Amino acid sequence: MHRICKTLTGIMLVAGVGAMALLPARPAYAQAAAQKKVKDQVEWDLFDKVTKASDPNEKIKLLNTWKEKYPGTDFKEERLQHFIQAYAQIGKFAEVIDSSKELLGLDPKNVTALYWIAFLTPVVHPTNPSPEALGDAEKAANGLLAAEMPPNTKADDWTKAKQNLDGLAHKALGWVAWQRKDYATAEQEFTKSLELVPNQGEVSYWMGTVQLASQNPEKQAPALFHIARAVSLDPKAGGLPDPNVRKQIGDYLTRNYTAYHGSEEGLAELRTLAQTHALPPEGFTVKSAAEI
Repeated sequence: MHRICKTLTGIMLVAGVGAMALLPARPAYAQAAAQKKVKDQVEWDLFDKVTKASDPNEKIKLLNTWKEKYPGTDFKEERLQHFIQAYAQIGKFAEVIDSSKELLGLDPKNVTALYWIAFLTPVVHPTNPSPEALGDAEKAANGLLAAEMPPNTKADDWTKAKQNLDGLAHKALGWVAWQRKDYATAEQEFTKSLELVPNQGEVSYWMGTVQLASQNPEKQAPALFHIARAVSLDPKAGGLPDPNVRKQIGDYLTRNYTAYHGSEEGLAELRTLAQTHALPPEGFTVKSAAEI
């Protein structure tokens, strides 16, 4: 089960990186430069090369040189932003989190840093996350929920971005509660996430997993619904993109559905229903074998 979850969080990174486009842009570096000063021409040349570098590995080398030669630069925040971007591009997600935490030390409300910590912590710590990692994810998620519209941002753009950020925040809080085996809170947070951003195959799968883990008989039918949605949602509309993962979870669904219902009768109809609903519709039920 943890192996599937690790794969899920990894393949969902593509969607997460795309979601970053919704975040408000940071001030242009030219504007920042008007308020801050480089130490000398050498630092300016490094700054200029970093902003123009397209290869993330080359950018990281330049950033490390800049950091070594000018540890007290006026542009620490901008440098960390570049570190985060470059590390994310090459998949060094632990380094993305470390740089994001460092950035929060300079700017505690930095939305980009909060985003990456909330988004990547389940990826970097798919099993047995430390209390520190859980605390960092929880703090980042609450920071996103409290985030305010940055200056020079259009209200419509911020409304759209904030809805997605809040969806991510509740997803992260649900994951934290799940790892702490607080299944009731996890279910509440995942529900809020799906209400804000309905098409999240990963969250649907997590929700079903949490409900099954609760061992509450009343949660068994909703759990089957959410797992069915995870494997039935179109990959182009927020569903799980990896066909191998979809097959694994599909087999898992079939086993659990058959064990609960007594046969595969009605499973196809359940998957069809789950395609069009993020949450079980009112009156939804699956009869148990005992009821039948």
